[in-house]
Amino acid sequence: MFVNYSILKKMIKAAYEHHVLTVACTPDLVIIQSAKWGISVRRSFLHNKVMAALAEFIGELPPQGEAWSYIKNGKNMEKQEELMETIEGYFMYKPGKRYSKTDVYVRTFGSLYQIYESDDMSKLYINSVFTELIDAMNVETERGEIQPQKWTTGQHGLIYITNNVMTLYCNYYHGQTELETELLSLIEDTSLLEKDMLVKKGEA
Repeated sequence: MFVNYSILKKMIKAAYEHHVLTVACTPDLVIIQSAKWGISVRRSFLHNKVMAALAEFIGELPPQGEAWSYIKNGKNMEKQEELMETIEGYFMYKPGKRYSKTDVYVRTFGSLYQIYESDDMSKLYINSVFTELIDAMNVETERGEIQPQKWTTGQHGLIYITNNVMTLYCNYYHGQTELETELLSLIEDTSLLEKDMLVKKGEA
């Protein structure tokens, strides 16, 4: 799994204590979902540290074919089929543009957002916690796991990063405030990916 296990545990805890944590199991996958992110991972690659984090807050995993929603004071096992279809739908997406992280950050609403850029210089914001969550050192190459690809936009304002073992998605933004939106407009023809200088579209 290409994630930092300590950070993922904090995210699982926050979802459980302050929002809703949903966990679903299929014969091949374990899916973990909150209001702002989701992970789908092959059962055979679900790391013991992630299993331990889930066990701490929800106990045992749901049976195969079921999806349970958990809050701090209990769990909801109703509307299983409907919930499972909804969760699986988040991971059935048509890939869009691919984005790379830049070294530019913006702080707003108490959180730090990183600007990502595509090959055509279009840009968007992703909460920097998801940059920190990605940990290439935890990829189990000896078991055939490969490094994750670039972030790719999907549907409903979601962006995905995936490899042959797992998929992670989160929300992306084109600006949550007028200032953020104006910033992207001002730099829409400027690449932020160059190491030594900013390059404007058509000058490279």
